[in-house]
Amino acid sequence: MEIDKRAAKLLKLLKRQAPMWKQSPQQVRAILRTNKNPFAPPAPELNYTFDHVVVTGDAQLLLREYSSVEADAVSPCILFFHGGGFVIGSVDEYDTIAAQLAHMTGARVFSLEYRLAPEVKYPTMHRDAYAAYEWLLEHRFRLHLTKVAVCGDSAGGNLAASLCLYARDHGIESPALQMLWYPMTHGDKEFPSRVEFADDYYITAADMRWFAEQFLESPEQISDKYFAPGLAADLGALPTALLLTAGFDVLHDEGESYARQLEQAAVRVEYECYADMFHGFISFGGGLQQGMAAIAHTASFFRHHIK
Repeated sequence: MEIDKRAAKLLKLLKRQAPMWKQSPQQVRAILRTNKNPFAPPAPELNYTFDHVVVTGDAQLLLREYSSVEADAVSPCILFFHGGGFVIGSVDEYDTIAAQLAHMTGARVFSLEYRLAPEVKYPTMHRDAYAAYEWLLEHRFRLHLTKVAVCGDSAGGNLAASLCLYARDHGIESPALQMLWYPMTHGDKEFPSRVEFADDYYITAADMRWFAEQFLESPEQISDKYFAPGLAADLGALPTALLLTAGFDVLHDEGESYARQLEQAAVRVEYECYADMFHGFISFGGGLQQGMAAIAHTASFFRHHIK
């Protein structure tokens, strides 16, 4: 399988930017805010958006609601976590992705502005994710919500998977579904894809090391099961899962491995690899039809399994 021609052209454009690992997190964030993403999915029409605030400890977190239903209509929802290696990324940068997910599911999506490294360290961003989920459960009747599913992109996929494990272990109501897009799941465990696609495919091995340097306080944290759910001894009794990977991605093999591990633990899993795509392709759905197809696939999975 060769990489898609449009994807290859897009990668050439992306490589013109200075490597992340040669810059500070603040510099990378500023560039992303300034340049924006010209290939982001188009913005769909929604009934409304609304910014909530989740208070956790001394922090106030933005939780943006995207709704395809009327304000007083009852619906299931998705708690969405953006990507960015726990260092970059924002609700605004994933705005049209979350909006498309709401539009295609015909439900509500809540996108969380969790705190980022190096300003905070692990496990703060994961605790932010848990707090947002518990806030939705607490306010579900006021918000007219039924079931709450979780979805995440890359680092956000890690947050979604971690949340499911945390909820099971702490006697909290489990998410209805987990929908993981090319997630980081095994800490720093080596897989062939981490070597094969270490360079030239958007997120490199050097980027991965740079991310880890920002968010870890100690090397031992990288094998904590709530950071690396693929290393957990028991993955049983977790929510039904959708797991999407990209063929040209440092994280391809661990995503596939996590899907198989869930299956072996008797968790219902739907797995698909977008074999001609690179890591993060959903973010470029405005230029890559496979990105929009992946959002549509996720929405279809959600509609089918939410009863």
